[in-house]
Amino acid sequence: MKISQITFTRFLAAIAIVISHFNKDMFVYKTDYISSIFLKANVGVSYFFILSGFIMIVAYHKKEKIAYFDYYKNRFARIYPLYVMGLLLYLVTRYFNFSTDKVFLYLFGLQSWIPGKAMILNFPGWSISVEFLFYMIFPLLYNYFYSKKIKASG
Repeated sequence: MKISQITFTRFLAAIAIVISHFNKDMFVYKTDYISSIFLKANVGVSYFFILSGFIMIVAYHKKEKIAYFDYYKNRFARIYPLYVMGLLLYLVTRYFNFSTDKVFLYLFGLQSWIPGKAMILNFPGWSISVEFLFYMIFPLLYNYFYSKKIKASG
């Protein structure tokens, strides 16, 4: 499913996030007005979280209930392989000792669920960890709240 009206806003948020990760000596940071936009681009990540929730409701709004196994299988197949590849690439390129508990947290995407653990290893992984939590609870909340609303109005 594609909602073309929001594609451009997604593009702007993504570009802002990418540029915000660049060196602060880059030309976009030379103009005060423009630099203030990119210095606050981390808000784009929150925008993606909100947008993700909106898209999920649009995608599932006609379903009476979400089948847990199919939902989790689809989410897992879509995100986890690339996430693990990024984590493994990170671990291969670093030469200091990792504790097993940290690798466990990051391997299963749990690092953002525990205060102080989100930014220890693979820094960008924190957002995927938050997304995992959202994906884990979405069908539970949908089936409990939204499907009841469908039954009551139908």
